[in-house]
Amino acid sequence: MKYNMFHNFYFCMLFSSLSIASPTINKVTLSSEGGDTFIEVRGSGFGNGPNVILFDTFSNGKVGDKVPFTSPEIGTWDSYGYYGGIPKYAAITGSNHGFLMNDFESGRRKIAQLEAIFGDNTEIFVSYDVFLPDGRTFPGASTENTFPSVSSWKFAWLIDGDGISNDGIYDMVVPTHVGGGGFLVGGNEFTIGWIGSSWFSHDTVNRISFWKKANKSDPANKSGEYFFRGMSEEKKPYRTYKDDKPIFQPGLASNSFDRIRFHGWSGNGDHSNSNAIYDNIYIAVGENSQARIELGKSDRYQDNNMLTIYPPVVWEDGYVKAKLYSQNDTLNQFLFITDSTGVTVPVGVKLCSKCPEAPTLGIE
Repeated sequence: MKYNMFHNFYFCMLFSSLSIASPTINKVTLSSEGGDTFIEVRGSGFGNGPNVILFDTFSNGKVGDKVPFTSPEIGTWDSYGYYGGIPKYAAITGSNHGFLMNDFESGRRKIAQLEAIFGDNTEIFVSYDVFLPDGRTFPGASTENTFPSVSSWKFAWLIDGDGISNDGIYDMVVPTHVGGGGFLVGGNEFTIGWIGSSWFSHDTVNRISFWKKANKSDPANKSGEYFFRGMSEEKKPYRTYKDDKPIFQPGLASNSFDRIRFHGWSGNGDHSNSNAIYDNIYIAVGENSQARIELGKSDRYQDNNMLTIYPPVVWEDGYVKAKLYSQNDTLNQFLFITDSTGVTVPVGVKLCSKCPEAPTLGIE
């Protein structure tokens, strides 16, 4: 994702009656510091902010080069994973870059991975993009715009240590394609739930977000919470939320996870013409991980087909500040804040370049 700077812009604001439980936005301003542009949001009820341990737009590399551990704007990658492939920068559109999931450099396909290690945790929020370039197939498929009949792609693999087999060690894939366009959230030890295929686009960027939170008192036996969201410009957003199952299971070696890999695995079927691109990876761990700032094209949060996430540099109950990493269409989008309980401002704040004045809102 490419970062563009905007100067001398003001913000128009849209308002509606907000429930008492929702975060309230009173004022939004723009600031420039050291050549960077920031959004500053003032209000109330924002709660505690997330611990963002990694954010990578892959904007700083050259197409074809190896992605270094220092690629992220926030944090660093820790390893190239398990399978020996080297992740390399690739163009999505123009200067908007990501990395390729396969490495064909040796003449045969190797799985390319980026792994982030963050220590033992029981709560995590992750957002990332996947895109099938023109002429490329879905992993495992022989023809474009089709799903293979076999299990073929683990998009992101959340694990504890190296527990990637049926070994009693926690692992969870979000999501995994199990064949015929069927997706699920699950690992080798147990399954959380099935996901429909209506959200996945073969032609445009797919944005995947998920959040998991275990029950603190008894993570293996008492129900935790998780949600999954898949969206694209082409498809209607798909969202599922569950709080009827534990995030872990009795008998596992541990009730925590400490790393995540992109992508997790791909195999079975035909991969000779498959090489999806990953982009805009955001990882927040620990308590408050689902608190976030997002931009969308619709003023109603639930009506957005795509949402872009921005990591905060400051998060207080009445003040949030975020750096503007953006593509060319940042202006005229709507800003949303979600608090740590998952409650989102239902009507967004419009970013615009032709407002008559910098507005200030007073709440009576």
